[in-house]
Amino acid sequence: MSDPLVAITAAEIVRLAFGEFVKTTAKETTKRLTGEALAKAGALRTKIVRWFRHKQNRKAESAITVIQQEGDEKSLNKLSTYLDDDMDDFPGLAKDL
Repeated sequence: MSDPLVAITAAEIVRLAFGEFVKTTAKETTKRLTGEALAKAGALRTKIVRWFRHKQNRKAESAITVIQQEGDEKSLNKLSTYLDDDMDDFPGLAKDL
């Protein structure tokens, strides 16, 4: 079972990295993230995308595509779950993110 703190952290990491694509949170994300923070969110998003491509996690890759194309909140939540699981299994990932 996942550590609750890691689960919350994974959800926030995904929201920071991909929140700009989700229509319901786009304005909030833009307000919170400006300049350098937006660049860091993009770098974080790149790390997450590369991680799941490297792991060949098709479900996560599909969720990423749907988030980026449709801004789907449900897919954002799914990606958060996948990241949470991998952060539990690979502590180095959690540290890197």
